[in-house]
Amino acid sequence: MNETDLDALERATHGMKHFSARAVARDGVEGGLRIHLEGYLDGDAAGTLMPAVMALIEKWDGQPRVVFVLDKLEYISSLGVGMLITAKAVARERGFAHALENSPPPVRHVLELLGVFTYMSMQDRPSTE
Repeated sequence: MNETDLDALERATHGMKHFSARAVARDGVEGGLRIHLEGYLDGDAAGTLMPAVMALIEKWDGQPRVVFVLDKLEYISSLGVGMLITAKAVARERGFAHALENSPPPVRHVLELLGVFTYMSMQDRPSTE
């Protein structure tokens, strides 16, 4: 996987006024594909992001782990939650671990209400990126 592949999320969300995403490859114990989401993950953003995220997970050839970093996410719609669930399924098909990380309280509340934590893990870690 090269930088062009990792830049696909930034290109897909470039110009969106309310949302952006970027991917980072990380090595080490906490390594893997890290996808940072920022702003409002509404239906429009989820629809734009979904194909790019799925393609990135399909191409990923690094440490078998996909982490969505949510610390800068302000809002998530049901379609955004659906995108995260679909990403987990694609990651699992490839044999990858999957996690959500550092969700702010309003987003965490929506995820809790929808029962997402019964099948997806949430990690709270100090931000290092």
